[in-house]
Amino acid sequence: MDTSLAAFESCQHASLTASPWTVPVTFCLAVTVLLSYLFPFLVSKPPPTNRRLKRRLTTTGLTTLLTETDTNLSILFSITVLDKIVSKETLVAQLRSRLEPAFFVRFRSRVVGRDFCLVEDFDVADHITVHQLDTSQDVHEYAETLNNVPLDMAMPLWKLHMVHVNDQTFLLWRLHHCLGDGQS
Repeated sequence: MDTSLAAFESCQHASLTASPWTVPVTFCLAVTVLLSYLFPFLVSKPPPTNRRLKRRLTTTGLTTLLTETDTNLSILFSITVLDKIVSKETLVAQLRSRLEPAFFVRFRSRVVGRDFCLVEDFDVADHITVHQLDTSQDVHEYAETLNNVPLDMAMPLWKLHMVHVNDQTFLLWRLHHCLGDGQS
């Protein structure tokens, strides 16, 4: 008999009889692995109401909320210019189709503590306001008046103001930093 094979056989035999607990422990481990695999399929949960998302605010995103003052809001402001008049209804329809994927779930959620909570009756139209400028006012002056207006914490933290001037539509976007990572 080959000496290396004999050493292997004696080693293999020794490992099986090394402890009286080897077989019961192996069996328990196998059952645990099997149950951990089957458990998600065996347990059915009702769909949650006011669902809390798994992803929480980042530390930086939370800091942007906690360190805000009346004159230093953590709100991103952007102006998009469209070269035609777009109705609120058209824009609402476009945004509804775009905000449905899971990627934009934060835009349909409000901040509660450190978590984003999905707003079940979310409606894009609630976040869009059409504004008529005074004859003496231009778009940038109106945008400046929005700069230090806080967002409503009872709603998802973004707002869109539409302004029509001549044959153009100006979209004044206001988004809180915490909708992203708080750093961008």
